[in-house]
Amino acid sequence: MKKAIFFDLDGTIADSIQIGIECANDIAKKYGIDHTIDFSRLRESSTRKIVREDLQLSLFQIAKYLSKGRRLMRAKAGDIRVFPGIKSVLKRLGRRYEIVIVTSNLKKTAQLILSNAGIDIVTKVYAGRALFGKHKMIRKALRKMRLRPADVIYVGDEVRDVEACRKVHVQVIAVSWGYNSRKVLEKAEPDIIVDKPSALIRAISCLDR
Repeated sequence: MKKAIFFDLDGTIADSIQIGIECANDIAKKYGIDHTIDFSRLRESSTRKIVREDLQLSLFQIAKYLSKGRRLMRAKAGDIRVFPGIKSVLKRLGRRYEIVIVTSNLKKTAQLILSNAGIDIVTKVYAGRALFGKHKMIRKALRKMRLRPADVIYVGDEVRDVEACRKVHVQVIAVSWGYNSRKVLEKAEPDIIVDKPSALIRAISCLDR
């Protein structure tokens, strides 16, 4: 039996996509980057491809701009809502599993979004600075919680979530209402893809056998 469900925050629980795009474009404009991100482009491409190929950012620039972007997101956290239906799903899952957040956002931002939504079932929040280092964050959470990869299911909305889980041998459910579309997620081959929050209950049950 699984012991915990790890959830990504932005695009999975929190409907922060538009605010995230606005923050990214504000930073691009400030630093003279001749490229803007739009929702349709984001949905049909991976974060890695947008950052490396479209924006042509170096690793140093990624770290610099990501830090500024997180601070902008923190300032706008009060305007971020959670996706309809996700709160009741988390509450139901919390009766059986420990609910944990693993996010690339700031811990304080995550806590504020959850608090504003009245979500109190989350027991731990693990936050990291690296945009493409989520596998390290998952591994850290496993170690601190003294869990094996087989004890956990991860739920996320991006290709990089699926890639991270594969590196640490954790089963992963991808959700199609976030940053990446179902078409893009299918190519990454998660264990299951769901199209609405209520479908998570059945998907998790299928993997927890």
